[in-house]
Amino acid sequence: MLNRCCGYRTAFSFILSPKAEPFKLWLAKTASERLDGLQDSEITSDKALEQYLQLDYSKNWINQRFKSIEIRNELTDE
Repeated sequence: MLNRCCGYRTAFSFILSPKAEPFKLWLAKTASERLDGLQDSEITSDKALEQYLQLDYSKNWINQRFKSIEIRNELTDE
């Protein structure tokens, strides 16, 4: 994808302001994580689990949530 033609950091090199450097680094990191998650659904699931636990959802709720997503994906052939 993007990293085949250039690195994530160089993709935003057209933004020349030195004040924008922290934003460019954050944007490149976020884009990289998001693209990795699209390629590997386990990464997305792990991140969702982490976020649910940080939000203090019960493990029972989290399990039901993942089961409902799995069932919905099976029904819609995703």
